[in-house]
Amino acid sequence: MKYEVADRNPAIYFVALYAFISMGRLHELIPGLAGLPVGKIFLLLALWAVFGLDKGRPSLIKNNHAAIKKMVYFFILAVVSVSFSIWRGASFDVLTGPILSMAILYILVLKTTKSYVDIKFYFFSLLIIAGSLAVSTATLGAVGRPSVGSTFDPNDLAMVLVTILPLSIIYFLRSAGSTKMAYGGLAIVVLLAIILTGSRGGFLGLVAVVSYLVFKRYPGADGGKGKIYFFRKITITAIAVSVFLALSPPEYIERINSLFNLEDDYNVSNSETGRLGIWASGIDIMMSRPYGVGIGAFPAAQGMLTDDGAYKTAHNSLLLVGVELGFLGLLLFLSFYILAIKSLSKIQSISTPEMREIFMFAIAIKASLLGFFVTSFFLSQAYFALFYFLVALSVLLSLVYEKKQPDSDNSITDCSRSAGEGTLR
Repeated sequence: MKYEVADRNPAIYFVALYAFISMGRLHELIPGLAGLPVGKIFLLLALWAVFGLDKGRPSLIKNNHAAIKKMVYFFILAVVSVSFSIWRGASFDVLTGPILSMAILYILVLKTTKSYVDIKFYFFSLLIIAGSLAVSTATLGAVGRPSVGSTFDPNDLAMVLVTILPLSIIYFLRSAGSTKMAYGGLAIVVLLAIILTGSRGGFLGLVAVVSYLVFKRYPGADGGKGKIYFFRKITITAIAVSVFLALSPPEYIERINSLFNLEDDYNVSNSETGRLGIWASGIDIMMSRPYGVGIGAFPAAQGMLTDDGAYKTAHNSLLLVGVELGFLGLLLFLSFYILAIKSLSKIQSISTPEMREIFMFAIAIKASLLGFFVTSFFLSQAYFALFYFLVALSVLLSLVYEKKQPDSDNSITDCSRSAGEGTLR
């Protein structure tokens, strides 16, 4: 019997709501909710739904899967690091805050996903997050670089938008008619919001994502690997870039041009608060304490254990993990990337036209992971839930592909049956 949307575990809706709060901070867009413990409330609701509303249908993943084991190991290391932390108060706060939130969301996504239809539901939830943040950014009307809520500064906002942008592009490519126009409009609004942030890291991430999508070979209508269409894609991309630059405000162009003249940039010239200076001191700390300084303790270590420290955060996700959780933590963090890429790499040979959509989503997630890697290289976002959410979806998508579930055939050709997912053709 094929798996219908009506048979979906209702707990997935509560997990999606928690994802909106955890990754999109959407409650901060509503006046009066920013100061309330909305995240904890929705977390409790998600846990209640998972344990109380699950219909018993087995999830795609098993408890002994490498994806779950790696998260357990990472969380255990974070807990243990509190014991040798140089700032235990901060370590405990980070552990019981973003680390616990990220780990729970990751596990809940893996455990509540029963079928390909559920995976697409989570894909669409990311589009809602990006759309909400992008529209809020475009309509803020603030002077200078915009930030949304109290959580996302302009650089963080650009990271989220760049990471989710590939999904909106793939939805645009895989749809038709009015639905295609809707997804195209979403991609344009997201691009506009990225420009408004003025983030240079966001620009570099955008270049990486667009380059990957341009040079990637997409599946053909006959189920095989399609043609590269190199000249056509290059022409379309050149036109799009020209329009992009023409519509960009002078302030944004000036910030991008500064990437080619970094001698006077504070990140290079200021040895204490600039990124290069912080990275150098962070590497020194990691070499002197290869086991780490404790989760959440990078600012304290940067201020206390270096001669020119200024109690600053890492501004680099890899360095953040390496300093706080040591070389073992850095290896575990990189293993999530490797796990996701290896899972997605299995989805390469397309034997039937019905599997084209899965391949397209695999391309989108790879581009998203690339965008996150580039943008987070300049930010302290190693524990941001969006990355682990993408890792979970990567693993789940590969499991669907491997098992070739009968219900995936139905969901591929009839996506409109999923609430709010639109029609993909």
